[in-house]
Amino acid sequence: MTHNFTEAARTIGFVVPPARHIEKQLRQLGYLGTGLHQLANSAHGDFDADVIRAIRKIATIRNKASHEDDFLMSGHDKEGFLETFHFVDGELQARIDLRARKGGVDPEQRLKQQKDTIANWVIAGIALVGLLVWHLH
Repeated sequence: MTHNFTEAARTIGFVVPPARHIEKQLRQLGYLGTGLHQLANSAHGDFDADVIRAIRKIATIRNKASHEDDFLMSGHDKEGFLETFHFVDGELQARIDLRARKGGVDPEQRLKQQKDTIANWVIAGIALVGLLVWHLH
């Protein structure tokens, strides 16, 4: 039992820091969410499907390592995880670097923010009209 506990702790120690790094990069790019799956949802549409799939793979492995008592990774699994991490890290870092060179939010992120702002104003306007109609009756 101690051996499995030790191996599980090693697996968590192997998986969690890279997953946190990806979370940090996604938040740095302005995406929202309480975990990698939600952050991937927020970033969906701004990145190719293979990047989003890779983020979800990292999230799933991190969740399994954290919550499943019998989750262990072979050497091959660890190599695959690191390969996936380096792929995502490279894609996100390229986007961060692009934004830094342009002096702010990149155009795709700016457009997403503008659409979100417009959507929020439309919802607020509809709510206001609804209150006005309700008040007049």
